[in-house]
Order: sequence, then C-alpha cells, then structure tokens
Amino acid sequence: MAAWRTFTAACLALLLAAVLSACTAPRPGAEGQAPATLAEAGQAVSAFARSVGGVASVDVLYAAPAGGQRGSAAILQGSPRWQATVRLNLLPGTATATAVAAARRVANYVSRWETGFGWVVELNECCAKAVSAKVSETQISEEAGVLRAGTVRYFGDARSLAAVAGVGSVSIDTVGQAAAGVADYTYLPALAAALHDGGFDSSVLKLPGSSVEFRTGGYRPGAGLLALMEQLGTTQPLQSMAVLPDENSAPAAGGGAAPSNFYLLVSAETKEEAQDVEKAILAAELEYVAGDAAVRSYHIPYGEPVDSGYGKPRRDSLSGKLNHATPLPAGDAVPAAPEREPAVVADAPLCAPDQLEWTAQQMPAPSMGFTGMGVFLSNIGMAPCSLDGYPALEFADSDGDAIPVVLAQGFLEARGNAVPVRVVIGAGEQAVAAVQWRTNQVDGYSRLPSTMAVEAVAGTGFTRASEIFVTTNIIDDSEVRLSPWQPADQPLPR
Repeated sequence: MAAWRTFTAACLALLLAAVLSACTAPRPGAEGQAPATLAEAGQAVSAFARSVGGVASVDVLYAAPAGGQRGSAAILQGSPRWQATVRLNLLPGTATATAVAAARRVANYVSRWETGFGWVVELNECCAKAVSAKVSETQISEEAGVLRAGTVRYFGDARSLAAVAGVGSVSIDTVGQAAAGVADYTYLPALAAALHDGGFDSSVLKLPGSSVEFRTGGYRPGAGLLALMEQLGTTQPLQSMAVLPDENSAPAAGGGAAPSNFYLLVSAETKEEAQDVEKAILAAELEYVAGDAAVRSYHIPYGEPVDSGYGKPRRDSLSGKLNHATPLPAGDAVPAAPEREPAVVADAPLCAPDQLEWTAQQMPAPSMGFTGMGVFLSNIGMAPCSLDGYPALEFADSDGDAIPVVLAQGFLEARGNAVPVRVVIGAGEQAVAAVQWRTNQVDGYSRLPSTMAVEAVAGTGFTRASEIFVTTNIIDDSEVRLSPWQPADQPLPR
C-alpha cells in the first residue's frame, strides 16, 4: 500500500509539473521570446498590429520570392527563402502621420526577433472617395533589422498621387517604384509630371488594356514627348509604351555611370498598327529643354515572337530616330539630371520620451576588441520633433537592478567621429546613433544588461526601459562610447 501511495504521489507530481509548465510557457512572439515557426510569427505580429492606433484590420500574407511560390505558413515552412507581408488596413480618415507611425511600430516589433525571416510592412487605404492608396514601406530582413530610412515618406506620396485627377489607385513598392491606375491617356501628362516632381524616377501607369512605364533616372519627361504619348494612346490600340534608358549610350556629362540617353518603346499588335504608330511619331516635332530626358530614338515591336535562330524568340519591329525641332546635345554632352532641392523642414520642438520608441541592431565595431550596435530612435508621435547632440543610455539586469556605466562622447578613433548636428525626425521617421564599448570577458556570474532606456536629448527624460535583443557584454563600470544622433539614411560612423 505504501508503494502504491508513493507511485500515486509521483504521478500527481509529474502531472502538476506538466500543467504548470503549459501554463507558464512563453507565448509565441511574447516579449523576449522569438517565434519558432513562420506560423507563430504571423500570429504574433497580427495580434500586436491589431492593437496599434489607426489600424482597422491586419492581413499576413506569405510568399517565397525566390520561386514565386505562395501559400499558407505551413506550405512555405520548408522554403529556404521566404517573406511575410504584414498589411495594415487603415481606419477611414487615419492621418498620414498616424499611419506611418503604425508601420514603424510594427516594423520595430518584428525587428526585435532574430528569426532570419524576411518581412514587408504594407499600409493599405481602401475606398476613400473611391480612391485606393496602398504602399509597401520596405523590407525588413535579418541584415536590415529596421525599416530603411527615407521610405516612410512613401505613404504620404501615395496619397498625394491619388489626389491627381484621373488616378484610381496608387501603389509604391519597397524600392520606391510607383504604380498608378489611370482612367485614360488624357491624364498621362499631368500624372507623369507629378511623378517626376515627387522624385519617382521609375514608375508604371496602368491603363485599361495597356500600360506606360517611365525609367528616366531623374530626367524630366519632355512636354512634347508626353503630348505625343497621349496622342498615341488615345488614337492607337497599343499594348504598352515605355521611356527606357539606352544602356549603350554614354554617361551624362560630368561623370556618373547612368545612361544619359533614352528611347521610346511602343508595342503594337500588328504590322499595320506599328506603321500607323511610326507615321504619328515621325510627324511630331519635339522640343528639347535642358533637364528633359534626351529621347533620341523609337522602337516598335509587333506581332508574335518568332524564332530568330539565336535561341531566343524575337518580334519583328520598326525603329528609327525621333524628329526634334530643337536639336539635342551630343550624346556625351547631355548634362546630368538636375539635383532636387532637399525638403525644408519647419522648426520642431525637442523630442519628448513619450513620442519615441527605440530598437537596437548589432553592428561591427571599428576596432579589434570592441563591440558595437546602432540605436534607432523612431518618432511614433503625430508631429516632427528634433534631436540635438548625444544620447544617454541606462542599463539594468534581469532583476531590474541598474548596471552603472561610464558614458563618453565620441569614438576612440578620429575617423569614427561625427560632428553633432540638429536632426529633425518627422512622424514615423528615424534617427540613429552608433554605440561601442570594449569587449568584456564574461562568465555565468557576470551581470549583463537585460533592458535599456534611452534619453534622446539631455534633460528631457528617458524612454521606458525595454528588453534589449543584441549581444551586450557590458558589465559594471564599462566605458560606453556614443556618436551623436544622425538621420537614419546616413551611414553610421565606424
């Protein structure tokens, strides 16, 4: 009987331990717990994103870019290279700053996981005044860790383009290429000009039954060229049109590897249609103005591809030189595309802790024997704010006890130092500061940082302490050296 009681007690103890283990097991994606699978990662980021302001609903879409495979998380689990797109569907009337801040928060949440997964955060706005504006922010990878700076403006740009007459939808991808759905060719000149003025050097316009692509590398599509393209689109049954760089042309005067000359590509269905297009092209006299794309020639493929005898099917085509009333400069004398004036940012108050959120990314240190990281500071507020000078950092161990360190401004190597400047970060944008310290030898008894808080500007107060997910062999009284804040699109000092 005693043996039976002992056996029963042992079984109960095992059962209780199992129950307690199940109840206390970390949830997928919980703070400090990276998800083990793609499915868990999708569930975790979806739950977090639904709690973010301005978000009505969330879709997590899975794909394997290398092979074009698409499907559920379970199907793609074995794929060697895949990505997940987190689509944030916005509430009607959500302000641009709120939308961009939402994307930043989700991106920062995902970047804390060291999963190796590829991520894209996408903002989607549907049906506002019968206009859809959608933009992919940028890819988050194991190398990038955070949203690339500069791309957060895309959603505001998408909304601006959607307001142009005749535009039904706008999408901007992860590398800044714009795609717009357009009602008909009469809206082509105004939209092409808006795309160029907005800084989009690569864009695709989708029209009923046709498309137009511009890859002008910073040059402006000339007014005469746009009028010709509008005429062709409204009078001819075209398959597509494009203004493309002539890869065999000389670079622009003044250096640079980008081609300075372009050609007009017009795709027709039959030889008769191609001949009609050619007649219209040759009848047009184009004016050239400095800063325009130097479009010298045309190419009109037509018919079905046929075997050319060189292993690659080719279409028959008509080709020739465009008719310019104003002579174009010589091929090697085309001036470089004009520099766009940087945006003027209004004066902004110092950033307050409650409008900031940080994330850290491991980075190589400039010297042997040092460890480094970058601290990225996101403005999750509604308005721009400014930073000036150097950050301050506070560390604590897993028990919440402070780890005292000595903060020093500037790096030990002169080439790794940057001059402090005032940095304005708009809503949803980022600034970054480099951090380095001498690598310490640690063991099981060493107190290491578990959380970190950041003071963006001296005297403004620290952000709340958050878990740090990079290797930090910082111990008591370590000297931690800091670079000043910089715009996140500038390289960190090394």
